[in-house]
Amino acid sequence: MKIHIFATMLLFTGFSSAMDDEKEKVPPTAIKDLIRVQVEYIEMPHEKLTALLEEKGDSDDAALRLKVRELIAAKDAKILETFVATTRSGGKATAGSVDEFIYPTEYEPMEIVEPPPEKSLPQAMKTPFCPTAFETRNLGSSLEINSAVDETGKIISLSLEPNMTWHTGNLVWAEDKDAFGNASKIEMPRIYSLSTNTSIACVDGKPQFVAALSPKSDRGEIDTSRKVMVFVKCDVIPVK
Repeated sequence: MKIHIFATMLLFTGFSSAMDDEKEKVPPTAIKDLIRVQVEYIEMPHEKLTALLEEKGDSDDAALRLKVRELIAAKDAKILETFVATTRSGGKATAGSVDEFIYPTEYEPMEIVEPPPEKSLPQAMKTPFCPTAFETRNLGSSLEINSAVDETGKIISLSLEPNMTWHTGNLVWAEDKDAFGNASKIEMPRIYSLSTNTSIACVDGKPQFVAALSPKSDRGEIDTSRKVMVFVKCDVIPVK
């Protein structure tokens, strides 16, 4: 009995030691800090963006964001989208408002079918193009982040991938008609996306300008006469 008790104590001691070692491997910031990330898409005329960057003159993106706020108030710019996601330091988060768009990617060709002899038809029948494979694309807005706070609690290492995606129409790659004039088409969707994928260092509470993108026109084509500024702001939220 004493041998069994002694062996059990050794096993428990080893298990406790292993748990202590695992705790030491977890960085303190992973327990005590949360990070809230805000990403803004702000649309304006291309000329306004050029003027802002010429006036900037330094690396203070907080002052740049204030000038953009003035443009928004004057209706010279508009907020296109705002993403917000919160995660613990060292963690990953995703947020999205999406519509699953399913579309065909492969088609069977039209086939000619000879009509029965007793049927008086102008010509042989044709079967329509038949989709045989499909894919799904998320339309809407989504954000993916991966962040961590440094030892000072003021600098955030951030990887982010915000995205806005639209279905802007279809492209017809082939079209044919049967004997009765019924049309059959092979179509593929046109997709427009505003996205960036980058890694940056943020100062707690200060906005940062990370990208400029070209939005789509009303016809779903690239519109270089306008620009979308992408701002990021990180806030460290201590857990009490």
